[in-house]
Amino acid sequence: MENKGRLLAFLTVLLSTLLFSGLSIALQQPILVMNESLTITYRQLRVQIFRLNSVIFNDSQGRELAFFTVLFPRHANQSQGRIFPSLIVGLAHPEPVRLHKVTITFSSDDSQSWPDVGVTARQSDTNSLLPDRISRVNMHQAVVSYGNLGYVMESENLKVGIRISSLDPVSNINHSVSMKVDFTLFESQPVLIGHSYSGEAIYHVVAMPDGFIYVSDSPQGNAW
Repeated sequence: MENKGRLLAFLTVLLSTLLFSGLSIALQQPILVMNESLTITYRQLRVQIFRLNSVIFNDSQGRELAFFTVLFPRHANQSQGRIFPSLIVGLAHPEPVRLHKVTITFSSDDSQSWPDVGVTARQSDTNSLLPDRISRVNMHQAVVSYGNLGYVMESENLKVGIRISSLDPVSNINHSVSMKVDFTLFESQPVLIGHSYSGEAIYHVVAMPDGFIYVSDSPQGNAW
């Protein structure tokens, strides 16, 4: 009798597992999703006329899953309007994850300035991905969202322009806005239990009184 009970329990677990696995495969999505926070590593390089700032997103095992790179021209000046840096998002390897979405939040680092972000038809191009949405939370904060990135196998160039406006543009001080990048990844082929990954990185975009604009690791950091 005891052996029959154990057999029945085993068969019940086996059938439940097969049922949920089949349902997961049929729906092409996991029954349960576990989230993991990614760690980050910053890297800086100079590539010809560009200042390259990259952040690498790593999982708990130290594997590089994805990256986000900001390339500002070394002599960028916002006196002519918004600067359009190259914002490159991509995967370190095509497996085992896919991109889900990237959100960039621009916030004032001081009360005297604010981010002016946007894209116009004239400034857009077919080689870059336009944001799904640009939302101005208030005068000092704007959120730029890029979603449905699951098709990206290697890298994608995101498009958005940035200019820092201030109440006293002729003052002899620097103004800056923080650029917070939120990353979401998901497991490419989950069965039953899936995994999602999220990470965050922060840059600072600094504008000098003469209009020179660059990316730094701090609000008043030096251009390197």
